[in-house]
Amino acid sequence: MKIQNFRIRRFKCIEDASIDLRNINIIVGSNNSGKSSIIQALHFGISILQSIKLAEKWTRKEPLIATLGPDEIIYSPALDPYTLGQGGKLVEGINRSILFDFTLEDGRAFSLEVAKGKNNNVQARLVNPAVAEALASLDNPFSIFSPGLAGVAKSEVFVSDGVLLRALARGDANVILRNMLLRLWPMDDNRRRFSVDLSELFPSIEIEVIFKDDIDEYIFVYVTSDGGRIPIELCGTGFLQAVQILCYLHRFRPSLIVLDEPDSHLHPNNQRIISNLLSKISDELETQVVITTHSRHIVDALSGVAHYIWVQSGAASPASAADQIEILMDLGALDLRERV
Repeated sequence: MKIQNFRIRRFKCIEDASIDLRNINIIVGSNNSGKSSIIQALHFGISILQSIKLAEKWTRKEPLIATLGPDEIIYSPALDPYTLGQGGKLVEGINRSILFDFTLEDGRAFSLEVAKGKNNNVQARLVNPAVAEALASLDNPFSIFSPGLAGVAKSEVFVSDGVLLRALARGDANVILRNMLLRLWPMDDNRRRFSVDLSELFPSIEIEVIFKDDIDEYIFVYVTSDGGRIPIELCGTGFLQAVQILCYLHRFRPSLIVLDEPDSHLHPNNQRIISNLLSKISDELETQVVITTHSRHIVDALSGVAHYIWVQSGAASPASAADQIEILMDLGALDLRERV
């Protein structure tokens, strides 16, 4: 199942943006243009569906109306969900609340309204819940959100599947990376494909996951290369970023993966390689990929394959070859194109 169109209204800086999605989608724009708001909205909308399901408030009523407390919302870009409304204020009333419209590739559609509720809660109003339910599973997440890694903790305690899945939905990759690898490791075919893909980026590297469930509290992961054997927390951020993305893809095989600047900390050559890997995996696993980036190397590598989306002042529009994205990125002049 894939998303054909996603429309956002009154979310953060976005008044009204409608985005067509294809297999590989690259969102570009200058700083503070609204790129992050768009991918946050996409994952937030799906997270609200998961939160309703997890809180056991899902019904087949038409429309489905559920009240969620801030602690019941699995993923929110802000601690206070009331700040997610347009202009930093979520309010009640028709034509004033956040509204998401999803259209799937088979033509079915559903709408999700998020409004201010009572006692600091939010109220979710879902039209066509029977269609939306396919995106609401937490055990088999429809979407994975990867906001980027700045490193991992020195140690990581084993957590239950429920804790892992909620952390995954929140985008807390740095907290659960070892737990993710531990869940992937018994899956022989998935682990093999993960290792093959990782070796294209980092040849001659092997990963070892150590955990005895009857006696161990902590999960240990070691990385072996020509230079020796080191714990994973001593590895470079670019390596950790690649491990995280590929682990997500091969463990869960989601319908959608949302990547916020996956080029961060990666050498330009590895940016091209991971772009080609994402294109290949998208075809093999039928996973839609949405990327925000400032990297001309990613744009270059996916030229002719990706669907480019310009974001400017919270509005989105398709980009074409005539926009010369690669040249503008080289010049650091995306904002100049907008002014022109």
